[in-house]
Amino acid sequence: MKHLFQFLLVIFIAFFGMSQLHARQVQIKKGAVPSKIILSIGGRTITLTAKNTRADFTNEAVAITLVQSNNPPVAVISSPTDTLIEQTSPAGAQVTFDGSTSSDPENDALSYLWFEGTFGSEMGEILGAGETIELSLSAGPHTISLLVIDAAGNFGVASLNVLVADTTPPTITLNGSDTVVVEQDSSYTELGGVAADLVDPSPSLVISGNVDVSTAGEYPVTYTATDASGNQSSAVRLVRVVSTTPVPPVIIVRHFPTIIWPPNHKYETIPVSKIVVSAKDGSGMPIRKRHVRILSVSSDEAVDTRGHGDGHTFRDIVISRDAKKAYLRAERQEHGNGRVYTITLVVKDAQGTEGYATYEVWVPKKQ
Repeated sequence: MKHLFQFLLVIFIAFFGMSQLHARQVQIKKGAVPSKIILSIGGRTITLTAKNTRADFTNEAVAITLVQSNNPPVAVISSPTDTLIEQTSPAGAQVTFDGSTSSDPENDALSYLWFEGTFGSEMGEILGAGETIELSLSAGPHTISLLVIDAAGNFGVASLNVLVADTTPPTITLNGSDTVVVEQDSSYTELGGVAADLVDPSPSLVISGNVDVSTAGEYPVTYTATDASGNQSSAVRLVRVVSTTPVPPVIIVRHFPTIIWPPNHKYETIPVSKIVVSAKDGSGMPIRKRHVRILSVSSDEAVDTRGHGDGHTFRDIVISRDAKKAYLRAERQEHGNGRVYTITLVVKDAQGTEGYATYEVWVPKKQ
């Protein structure tokens, strides 16, 4: 009978040992086991009665004391929130890990222990203690774990995988201004630049771009810096090639000379309007023909020489007062190869820059 009581007690404790008591009496019949008995925390006396088929029975009281169980704490690593840690020096980076939000269900005081690796067989170097810890981590992956322990010796573990890497491109500082003005047809001297990086002490700097000083325009020069991690940055300097020397206007005259015949020693009128086709300033904007003037007229023969061909005349060239016409005498030397008058024309643009052109008038030896 004693063994039967022990058996029933084991069953009772197994099913009802950690609950609160609301039922004051439970009868366990043959073949039936109650599904729940609720017991409160503290001491209780449990009386068990066993009967056999001969109606023999006995009672035995058992004292049971229920105590509150202690749950393990919960470890939490709340910082850093970004698992990609930017490398800030060749050695790596300084990183602060925060475990202050870890908690215990019973509000027990907690002890904190930090280590590298995962808890168990892969547990690595112990890094320190305390709610927070600042670590110097080298470049590459790291697993940082936190072990929290309550007053009852229960513990919880949290781990965080982080990667310390260089993802920041180098900085570029241009020597001189980022805009340079160069006179056309002069020379361009590259000023260069300096590349700097927090991690790589010697990032490369490549300069590309061509400046054609013979042609006015804008030319970009690109500076590209690359560090050892492959991060790149670029900067641009703009080189302006300009011409500060004014571009003179252009006078376009007829392609063919004017022929004076016969050589009768009379004046032939040569108006500017008949020999000038058009005029334009240095930018290509048109200038009206009425602004073109005769600057001078020359002849490849003397005014009067010995012989009869030139007529013994003087003042073979006369320019009108408004410089719009030339009066040229129709004559040439008797034994020469013909006379050539050269008319020099001039025009000014809006800035007062002058442009010139020449035009020829022929008095041939013979028709």
